[in-house]
Amino acid sequence: PNERRRLALAEIDKAPFGWYHVRAVVVAGIGFFTDAYDIFAINLVTSMLGVVYWQSAKSKPGTIPTNSDTAIKVATSGGTVLGQVGFGILADVVGRKKMYGLELILIIFATLAQSLSSASPAISVVGLIIFWRVLMGIGIGGDYPLSSIITSEFATTKWRGAMMGAVFAMQGIGQLAAALIALIVTTGFKESLLTAKGASSCDGVCQLAVDKMWRVIIGFGAVPGCIALYYRLTIPETPRYTFDVARDVEKAGEDTKAYIQGKSEGRPDEIRRVTAIADAEGRLETPKASFRDFVAHYRQWKFGKVLLGTAGSWFFLDVAFYGLGLNNSIILGAIGYSKGNTMYEVFRRNAVGNLILVCAGAIPGYWVTVFTVDTLGRKTIQLMGFTMLTILFVIIGFAYHVLLKHNGALLALYVLAQFFFNFGPNATTFIVPGECFPTRYRSTSHGFSAASGKVGAIIAQVVFGPLRQRGAPPGSTDSPWLNHVMEIFALFMLCGLFTTFLIPETKRKTLEELAGIFAGTVGVRRLLKLFDKYKIKTTWFIPGHSLDTFKEECEMIRDAGHEIFSHHDCLPYYLRIGDSWTPIDYDRHPSHWMKPLEPGTETGFVEIPSSWSQDDLPPMLFIKKAPNSHGWVNTRDVADLWRDRFDYFYREYDDFCYAVTIHPDVSGQPQVILMLEKLIEYISSHDGVEWVKMEDICDDFKEKNQPVKGALLPAEHGAILKNP
Repeated sequence: PNERRRLALAEIDKAPFGWYHVRAVVVAGIGFFTDAYDIFAINLVTSMLGVVYWQSAKSKPGTIPTNSDTAIKVATSGGTVLGQVGFGILADVVGRKKMYGLELILIIFATLAQSLSSASPAISVVGLIIFWRVLMGIGIGGDYPLSSIITSEFATTKWRGAMMGAVFAMQGIGQLAAALIALIVTTGFKESLLTAKGASSCDGVCQLAVDKMWRVIIGFGAVPGCIALYYRLTIPETPRYTFDVARDVEKAGEDTKAYIQGKSEGRPDEIRRVTAIADAEGRLETPKASFRDFVAHYRQWKFGKVLLGTAGSWFFLDVAFYGLGLNNSIILGAIGYSKGNTMYEVFRRNAVGNLILVCAGAIPGYWVTVFTVDTLGRKTIQLMGFTMLTILFVIIGFAYHVLLKHNGALLALYVLAQFFFNFGPNATTFIVPGECFPTRYRSTSHGFSAASGKVGAIIAQVVFGPLRQRGAPPGSTDSPWLNHVMEIFALFMLCGLFTTFLIPETKRKTLEELAGIFAGTVGVRRLLKLFDKYKIKTTWFIPGHSLDTFKEECEMIRDAGHEIFSHHDCLPYYLRIGDSWTPIDYDRHPSHWMKPLEPGTETGFVEIPSSWSQDDLPPMLFIKKAPNSHGWVNTRDVADLWRDRFDYFYREYDDFCYAVTIHPDVSGQPQVILMLEKLIEYISSHDGVEWVKMEDICDDFKEKNQPVKGALLPAEHGAILKNP
């Protein structure tokens, strides 16, 4: 089953970009289009609600109270947090397919309910809209982990970042559509809106027109969701989930074929399916998901720090991302789109102004990310984005009052901030959590990370919204503390820069590589168990990146008494330096290059015999770029070769060194473990055989062979630490 899993996932990872990839992006992207539309549309609608439901207010007639405005907007974020965590967990427990589409149904239902809401003597319109927006927020929240991980798990490795970025970029299109629909509706009711000079005098036909306008704007958000619903409900389960969590090998293989062929799901033979499930039980290498395993997994710093990095980065980002919107009214005023002589001009300018702001910074930023994320890398873009945003917020905050006198400068900084939000952490914080976690906890981890971001958004709206008005006269809309709020946002961006260092670079790596599944975890532990069984001490060559990534496994190697070396090649004699020879050049006469080797000077450095003929990697692990890589050679053939070499050495030499080089990602495989067990037992059956570390071989060699007089010798132990 492990080999079937590997081949099926490789088929997805290496598949050429095709229409099935476009379909996955469009189906997921329409959901994000709907999410962004619904979130952004309320910013345009609340002023309309003020005209309809607060026309007879004693203070500021025709204007929605600040507390009601904030409550309606925060309700969506609150529901989103619940949806991100809830749907995230459920998608890991019951499956991506079973949950995908349910969140869209919830969004459609709650959106239509909002557009049909009206006040009554028993309940205010604010209470109704808050209720439905919390439900809608739950659906929107569910879309974050589901769309991200489904796109990620179906994507080709080469363009996975671009596919996920394109899904997220639909947020910009959704914002654009909300402003465009508002403009169309405003134009449609132009004659009615021209009858009122301002919000306080918009009654009669004007008030009726505005009541229809906000319902059309909100209700239109259900249209794209209805279009995408069928395709979401018929998308196949991701093979990664079926393999690693459902552990249904036969179904996963058929779903892989169905996805590439554009079908809704695979239909395996049920008898073979049941047999395969029973056969795979206990044989699949991926651990089973459980609460205990979840805790144990993230208690390890190497995994816990990644979750901290994704959640922390998203939190710090969203505080400032949503907080920057506090400047919108000032920016619209700077470009002449904040007020008007009639209600038609007010609503039209507000819609056009928002169209300009979205097109100027947000949309370009999204799509620059799409086109560069698989070349520059996610971590690079996120670091660059947080750095630029820190600088921009410092400038906006500390030079705020000077910038107010130069509207063009403030507008330019605002547009740049929007650009680097989206060509930066706003996109990458969505992409990375969908890639860097193991399949069994990928959705939960993405949901937790996204929820952390929405908590930041709530803080921006609830805390920093009122904080900007600190020191303003009662009833005033002035924001005397806005400059200090921008300075605080600069600190949040700096914190986001630091949390970015906790996340891995996921560019052009398979999801299994990013999860660190086999060589560094399963393979190492199996080999340690094998060596303990036969009481063998070995020498491990551990590269620096593995030492940093798999600290727990490296500690297990150390604690078991094995020797640890860094990577280098070995030869069975005192090393020579300065050898020289003439390279063969068949374009020239042999007299030019057929010359003997000129040996160099012998040193006191001892190297140990090793050979590609006794290495597990070339015959049993396929590496595309390695010309001597074979792949899945029969282990019995390899064992015969290794035994014959041992038999010859044992027959011909009284004292010899027999070194076998193995790699956890090769020799950790079940069939290779069995081969090694037989080989160890065969070699150990010979008289005089001793299993030792390379350190022991080196000491034995030096006792019997002295280096030449004046030879270059290794430094004494610890000398490099004394004289760095």
